[in-house]
Amino acid sequence: MFSNLGRFLDSFGVSRSWKKRRFNPFTSFWHRSHRARQRLAKSGLNLDLLIAAETLEQRRLLAVDVSLTGQVLTVSFDDASADSVNLSITPTGYESTGSNVSSGTGTISQLVVQDAGTAEYSDFFLMEANQVLSGGLSIGPNINNAAFVNDSVDTNGGNISIEAGELFLDLEYINSGGGSQNYTSAIVLASDVRLETATGAGATEIYFGGTIDSSYPNLIPSALELYSESINATADIGGTYPLASLSAVTEQDSIPAPNQRGQFYRSVHTTGDQTYQAGLSSGDIEFNGTYTSDAGDLSVLGAGTAGVVLSLTGDTQIDVGTGEFSVQKGSSVSYPGGNIISQGGSQNLTIQAGNITVPAGIGVDPSLPGVELNDFTINGAGQVGLKTPQVVTSGDFFADPQIRI
Repeated sequence: MFSNLGRFLDSFGVSRSWKKRRFNPFTSFWHRSHRARQRLAKSGLNLDLLIAAETLEQRRLLAVDVSLTGQVLTVSFDDASADSVNLSITPTGYESTGSNVSSGTGTISQLVVQDAGTAEYSDFFLMEANQVLSGGLSIGPNINNAAFVNDSVDTNGGNISIEAGELFLDLEYINSGGGSQNYTSAIVLASDVRLETATGAGATEIYFGGTIDSSYPNLIPSALELYSESINATADIGGTYPLASLSAVTEQDSIPAPNQRGQFYRSVHTTGDQTYQAGLSSGDIEFNGTYTSDAGDLSVLGAGTAGVVLSLTGDTQIDVGTGEFSVQKGSSVSYPGGNIISQGGSQNLTIQAGNITVPAGIGVDPSLPGVELNDFTINGAGQVGLKTPQVVTSGDFFADPQIRI
């Protein structure tokens, strides 16, 4: 069993049929094993002697503990050495390989992955998740790298909390039902992914505290779909490697204080379309940063009777090249929605597009005073269509191209 150490030090990768995969997300983890081998070489220890040593073999087996207590499956790294574990949750139990080779049978309703410290690297791979984790899924902050490389994860009301340094997602969807999803990890998408919670069930939300990027350059970008009562991204999306597209939908407004309903983004970069939809009366959509689509459109949609408001909480730049930028109204005649406002002070707004459609006005809101923009700039190539009934600024209104009203 200890002979797995040699393979572990050679690579943190795993053998698997990647029939739907565009790349192996574990390639970057090779550098971890390379450093581990270098540390051994500098110490003067002989790897073959280490593998042959029975006393070290027993210690190695205890480096990571994988245990099922009741219905809670726990993976615990002891931080005494660099370790990697591949875990499969089967319909009848679990199997682990890598630094821990073990198996067990039983119902698994909760998964907990933790590390005792940060002195050594710890890498965790979820290869299968064929049971419903209704008690939740958590990966602690001391885990360096985590990867989900199965088809899907279903927690059906259990909360998801991922605090690992990096999280690779190569699966179709994660559905937490009435549970929230909290990611503070830097996320890399290796496939098109849908993250979903239930709506109208209480305080369900999807929170991102770290960056989100597609996989490494020269590979096909990945798309991200989000569906929840609240979506909050506090770091850049696609800032290093753009996503193929971003589609986000928020429904209902039943989130109690102090939670905020609606959608909140820092900056987003995609190669294709960006779509932000507020369904029913699910709150505003807030921008604060740079929103770029290389070859697509950016649409803010209001599906309910109250329409939709794009609120700027900081200086904002929107660049869709020659594409369409639109803030589309809801279904109410008396209050059509579809407007852009400054929130918390007069913000600057720059838009580069072929056509701009904001049917209820820019810098105005029929129910709120003091929401005018500061400076408003329109850039573009050739003639830019501007369809809006009113623009209100406290600063300058500057248009570089010819404007078609």
